[in-house]
Amino acid sequence: MSFEGEMQELLNIVILAVNALIRWYQAGIDVQAKLPLLATWLGHVSILSTYHYLHFVESLRAAASRRFNKSYGDLVVPLPNRKGGVR
Repeated sequence: MSFEGEMQELLNIVILAVNALIRWYQAGIDVQAKLPLLATWLGHVSILSTYHYLHFVESLRAAASRRFNKSYGDLVVPLPNRKGGVR
């Protein structure tokens, strides 16, 4: 297989992984509990390897942010700016 073919295959695997994570977030599934399964499927020794490149995916970051905000958003208080207002 050519280098370009190998890179496309790798990209396809990453796309499958990202889509699985997005589906889990949308379904309300405990992503942290499922992440070791995904890491194993990807051939990673640790979920840290999976975190390393998946946290750069905007759609995953947005899904995680929405879930966090839905669960804990009322606990987060905006910091005041230097003049005493809200940032």
